Amino acid sequence: MSRDTPAQALQYSEEFDQEDGFFHATPLARLAANLDVRRKLLDAPDTKRDFSPVHAMNRFNAPVRLPDAMRAEVEQLLVRVMEASGSSKVAIEEGLLRNLAFTASLDSLPLFERLLEYTRPRDQFTTKRRTWVIAGIALLAKRHRSSEAARQLEVMLRANPDKRLRVAAVDAVARLWRTADGELDADALSLLTDVARDDRDFEPRFAARGWLATMEADPIDPGEVEVPAFKATSARVPRTIEVLTTHTLVDLVSAVVSAFSWDHDHLWALKLSAEFDQEDFYVSPEGDPWEVDDGPAAAPLGARGVPVGHRFELIYNLVRQHRVALQRVATAPSPKPRAKYPRVAASVG
Repeated sequence: MSRDTPAQALQYSEEFDQEDGFFHATPLARLAANLDVRRKLLDAPDTKRDFSPVHAMNRFNAPVRLPDAMRAEVEQLLVRVMEASGSSKVAIEEGLLRNLAFTASLDSLPLFERLLEYTRPRDQFTTKRRTWVIAGIALLAKRHRSSEAARQLEVMLRANPDKRLRVAAVDAVARLWRTADGELDADALSLLTDVARDDRDFEPRFAARGWLATMEADPIDPGEVEVPAFKATSARVPRTIEVLTTHTLVDLVSAVVSAFSWDHDHLWALKLSAEFDQEDFYVSPEGDPWEVDDGPAAAPLGARGVPVGHRFELIYNLVRQHRVALQRVATAPSPKPRAKYPRVAASVG
């Protein structure tokens, strides 16, 4: 599992803002000294830079709300660090960016907009950088009621070609655009509903539907009862399993277990995306794994938005780790008369 998403890190920033001890855990005077050390590292010509001795304001420290003058300096240093080379650079870059996002100054919006477009050859921090920027923009939109920041998030959700960034925007809007009671605000509900219904990729659609279900907002109508077929392959042995869109992920897993003649006495987990290593795309029921009343595992498959061709993975028996590759391979428009579902439609080996 990955670390918390940037939006998770920023989710309770307003509560932390009221706790003086939290913000003074690292005195600002010491921060200024550390910034000076970084500036000298960057100024040194033709040297192999090592940022690791600079301990303050990296990704492992608690963030602080920056005074305005220091915020401007941090913005300048961030741009210089991005363009520089050196060891431990990513930890420093992420720390600087996290503090800027946490500070949530509208004056940082132009920099955030630039960072969304920033590219550099062989830059392994691009996606994470943009994820932090998206969370920072979402916080600006909510805290300052910034229409420009809100517009940036809407464009990101509706038009950005990178589904990783659309997933990040879903996470940011769902976590940060809340009412005083902790519910999704009207703008968040509208945007997430549009993504849940219309996004062209499974992951943003699934993430949005998951948040709508979690927050008990209007659920997505699973539509007419159809018959999706899933190919399940374990140790090169395939089975094709048909279920109904009214069945759940629990029903699908149970059908897979039965198809391979395994006992129903182990815990299991589904990794619903091969590309995203974050908790939103893992389903692993607590307690009895076959008696699940809520959460993603209990929702109808028709409301999960799994498209034909989508690949995912079942891990059965979390000790022995039986791995089953799953792919939705077809959809029949209606159940066959007198057929009992779930059922094994094809079996080899």
